[in-house]
Amino acid sequence: MAHHGSHNGTPFLKGGKKEVLDEILSAERTQVVVSTVTGEHGDVNPVPYPKLLKALGGLAKNKRRYPHAPEPELRDVDQPQRTDLEPPVAGKEVRYVEVTLKPAGA
Repeated sequence: MAHHGSHNGTPFLKGGKKEVLDEILSAERTQVVVSTVTGEHGDVNPVPYPKLLKALGGLAKNKRRYPHAPEPELRDVDQPQRTDLEPPVAGKEVRYVEVTLKPAGA
């Protein structure tokens, strides 16, 4: 998702969810990953934006629940995979998310 799951980087506000996200994402086939770091951008419009992540959780095939999410409103609710909350790959400093994609129509 664009701009680390921010309120203005992914079409969400002002009808964007209905007009864009609901049209291009499908809970049966769409893999959604948010590359983010919590708490880096303040409290007014936090990144990641909790309302967006909740909406994306309902539209992602690879949704996850993170009981220890740093944002209280995102604990144990469906949301997309997040690079900041997935376990690190052995020997790697950066967190990666593995997603298997199939060609359309396969």
